[in-house]
Amino acid sequence: MARVIVTADDYGLTRGITDSILEAADKGALTRVSVLANGYDLEYALAQWRSRQETLSLSFHLNLTEGVALSSPKDIPHLADAQGRFRHSPASLLVRSWWALPSTRQAIAQEVEQEFMLQLSRIRSHVGQAAHIGVDSHQHVHMVPLVFGVVARLAARESLAPVRFPREPFFVPRGLAFLDVVRGIARQCGLRVFVWANMPAARAQGVAHPGYFVGALASGRLSLAHVRTALKNIPQNNTAPEVGTHPGIAKDGELAQWGGDVAWHYSPWRCKEQELLMGQEMRKLLQSFGPGPLSAGLQGSTVGKFLIAGVAATATNLALLYGLTELFAIWYLVSAVIAYALATLVGFILQKFWAFAHYSRARIKREAAWFVLNNLFGLVFASAALFILVEYGGWWYMLAQAAALVVVAAWNFVAYRFFIFPKEA
Repeated sequence: MARVIVTADDYGLTRGITDSILEAADKGALTRVSVLANGYDLEYALAQWRSRQETLSLSFHLNLTEGVALSSPKDIPHLADAQGRFRHSPASLLVRSWWALPSTRQAIAQEVEQEFMLQLSRIRSHVGQAAHIGVDSHQHVHMVPLVFGVVARLAARESLAPVRFPREPFFVPRGLAFLDVVRGIARQCGLRVFVWANMPAARAQGVAHPGYFVGALASGRLSLAHVRTALKNIPQNNTAPEVGTHPGIAKDGELAQWGGDVAWHYSPWRCKEQELLMGQEMRKLLQSFGPGPLSAGLQGSTVGKFLIAGVAATATNLALLYGLTELFAIWYLVSAVIAYALATLVGFILQKFWAFAHYSRARIKREAAWFVLNNLFGLVFASAALFILVEYGGWWYMLAQAAALVVVAAWNFVAYRFFIFPKEA
């Protein structure tokens, strides 16, 4: 097995995308292609793969969000419109499945299974039943919990492995626009939560998956520095992490009828990712990843993550308070309660899953309760300290508030690390 699996997504979507991916495979570091069964160029793409299957592995890129479904529209009304085009983004499918009645959830799951099997069957009709195939998905839609339950069960039944788990070490991507960095961090945090939520289903079905994934934080905008930083933060203990890339370059007009985010497929970053995969520096970097201890000093600082998570929760609180009050004309006290509740939820998710990397499900209700109680204690303490320091100590109120917040932050770190989110065995 390769030390690092390097995958190109969207294989088979168009001839231009397919040929540029093949060039990266023939001349570069690519080791796997992930094929779209409803792509325009599937037959050619799989014929080309068969001639390279000794050196290039294959994955099934499940698609439920863009293009035309293989199922008849009347058979999958929750997934596709009357023209057969997929109607949901991953976020809207998550919301639709989350809030649906049990009968509707069951219907959606059945539709996902039908479309999954049609897409898989179409691939197998070109490569044979015995071909080894892994599973991932377009826009990570397979991580939506309802979809993942279907994927895990079918992957076990159809002997598909591995299944992509987009769990990526955290770092702040450099060289990207601010909004791209923010979107990348939000995407990575969301995927981390889904990885945690879907782990029981994966274990129940015995689903094999790489321990780590690189490519969520800077999706479609990878650079050598991004890959190097991520790999340095992955324990090199005989695992084979996956690097997800998008080196496929569409030709003019090829995606006129595709729908969805067409601009994504024409991004100039695609050329950059192709060049990255074909460069010698990328080959040397991947070859240097092997068994050994975690690179010292390169894991993100827990203290730093704790502080960033705290700032993010505070920013969420203030932004919601202002938005709900000023933009939606909600009474400020009601806005404050809503903002505090949602900011607490954001803080809990970031502190548990990111800052303290605590993935256990066994005590989550107790952890959430203690987290809320601890935050309320901090609020009461900070308010009391502010009053005492200003009224009896003669302090300037801003200095008093800063001092109180420093004490609360120090207390919170100790409480989170040793009591609420202790290190897992």
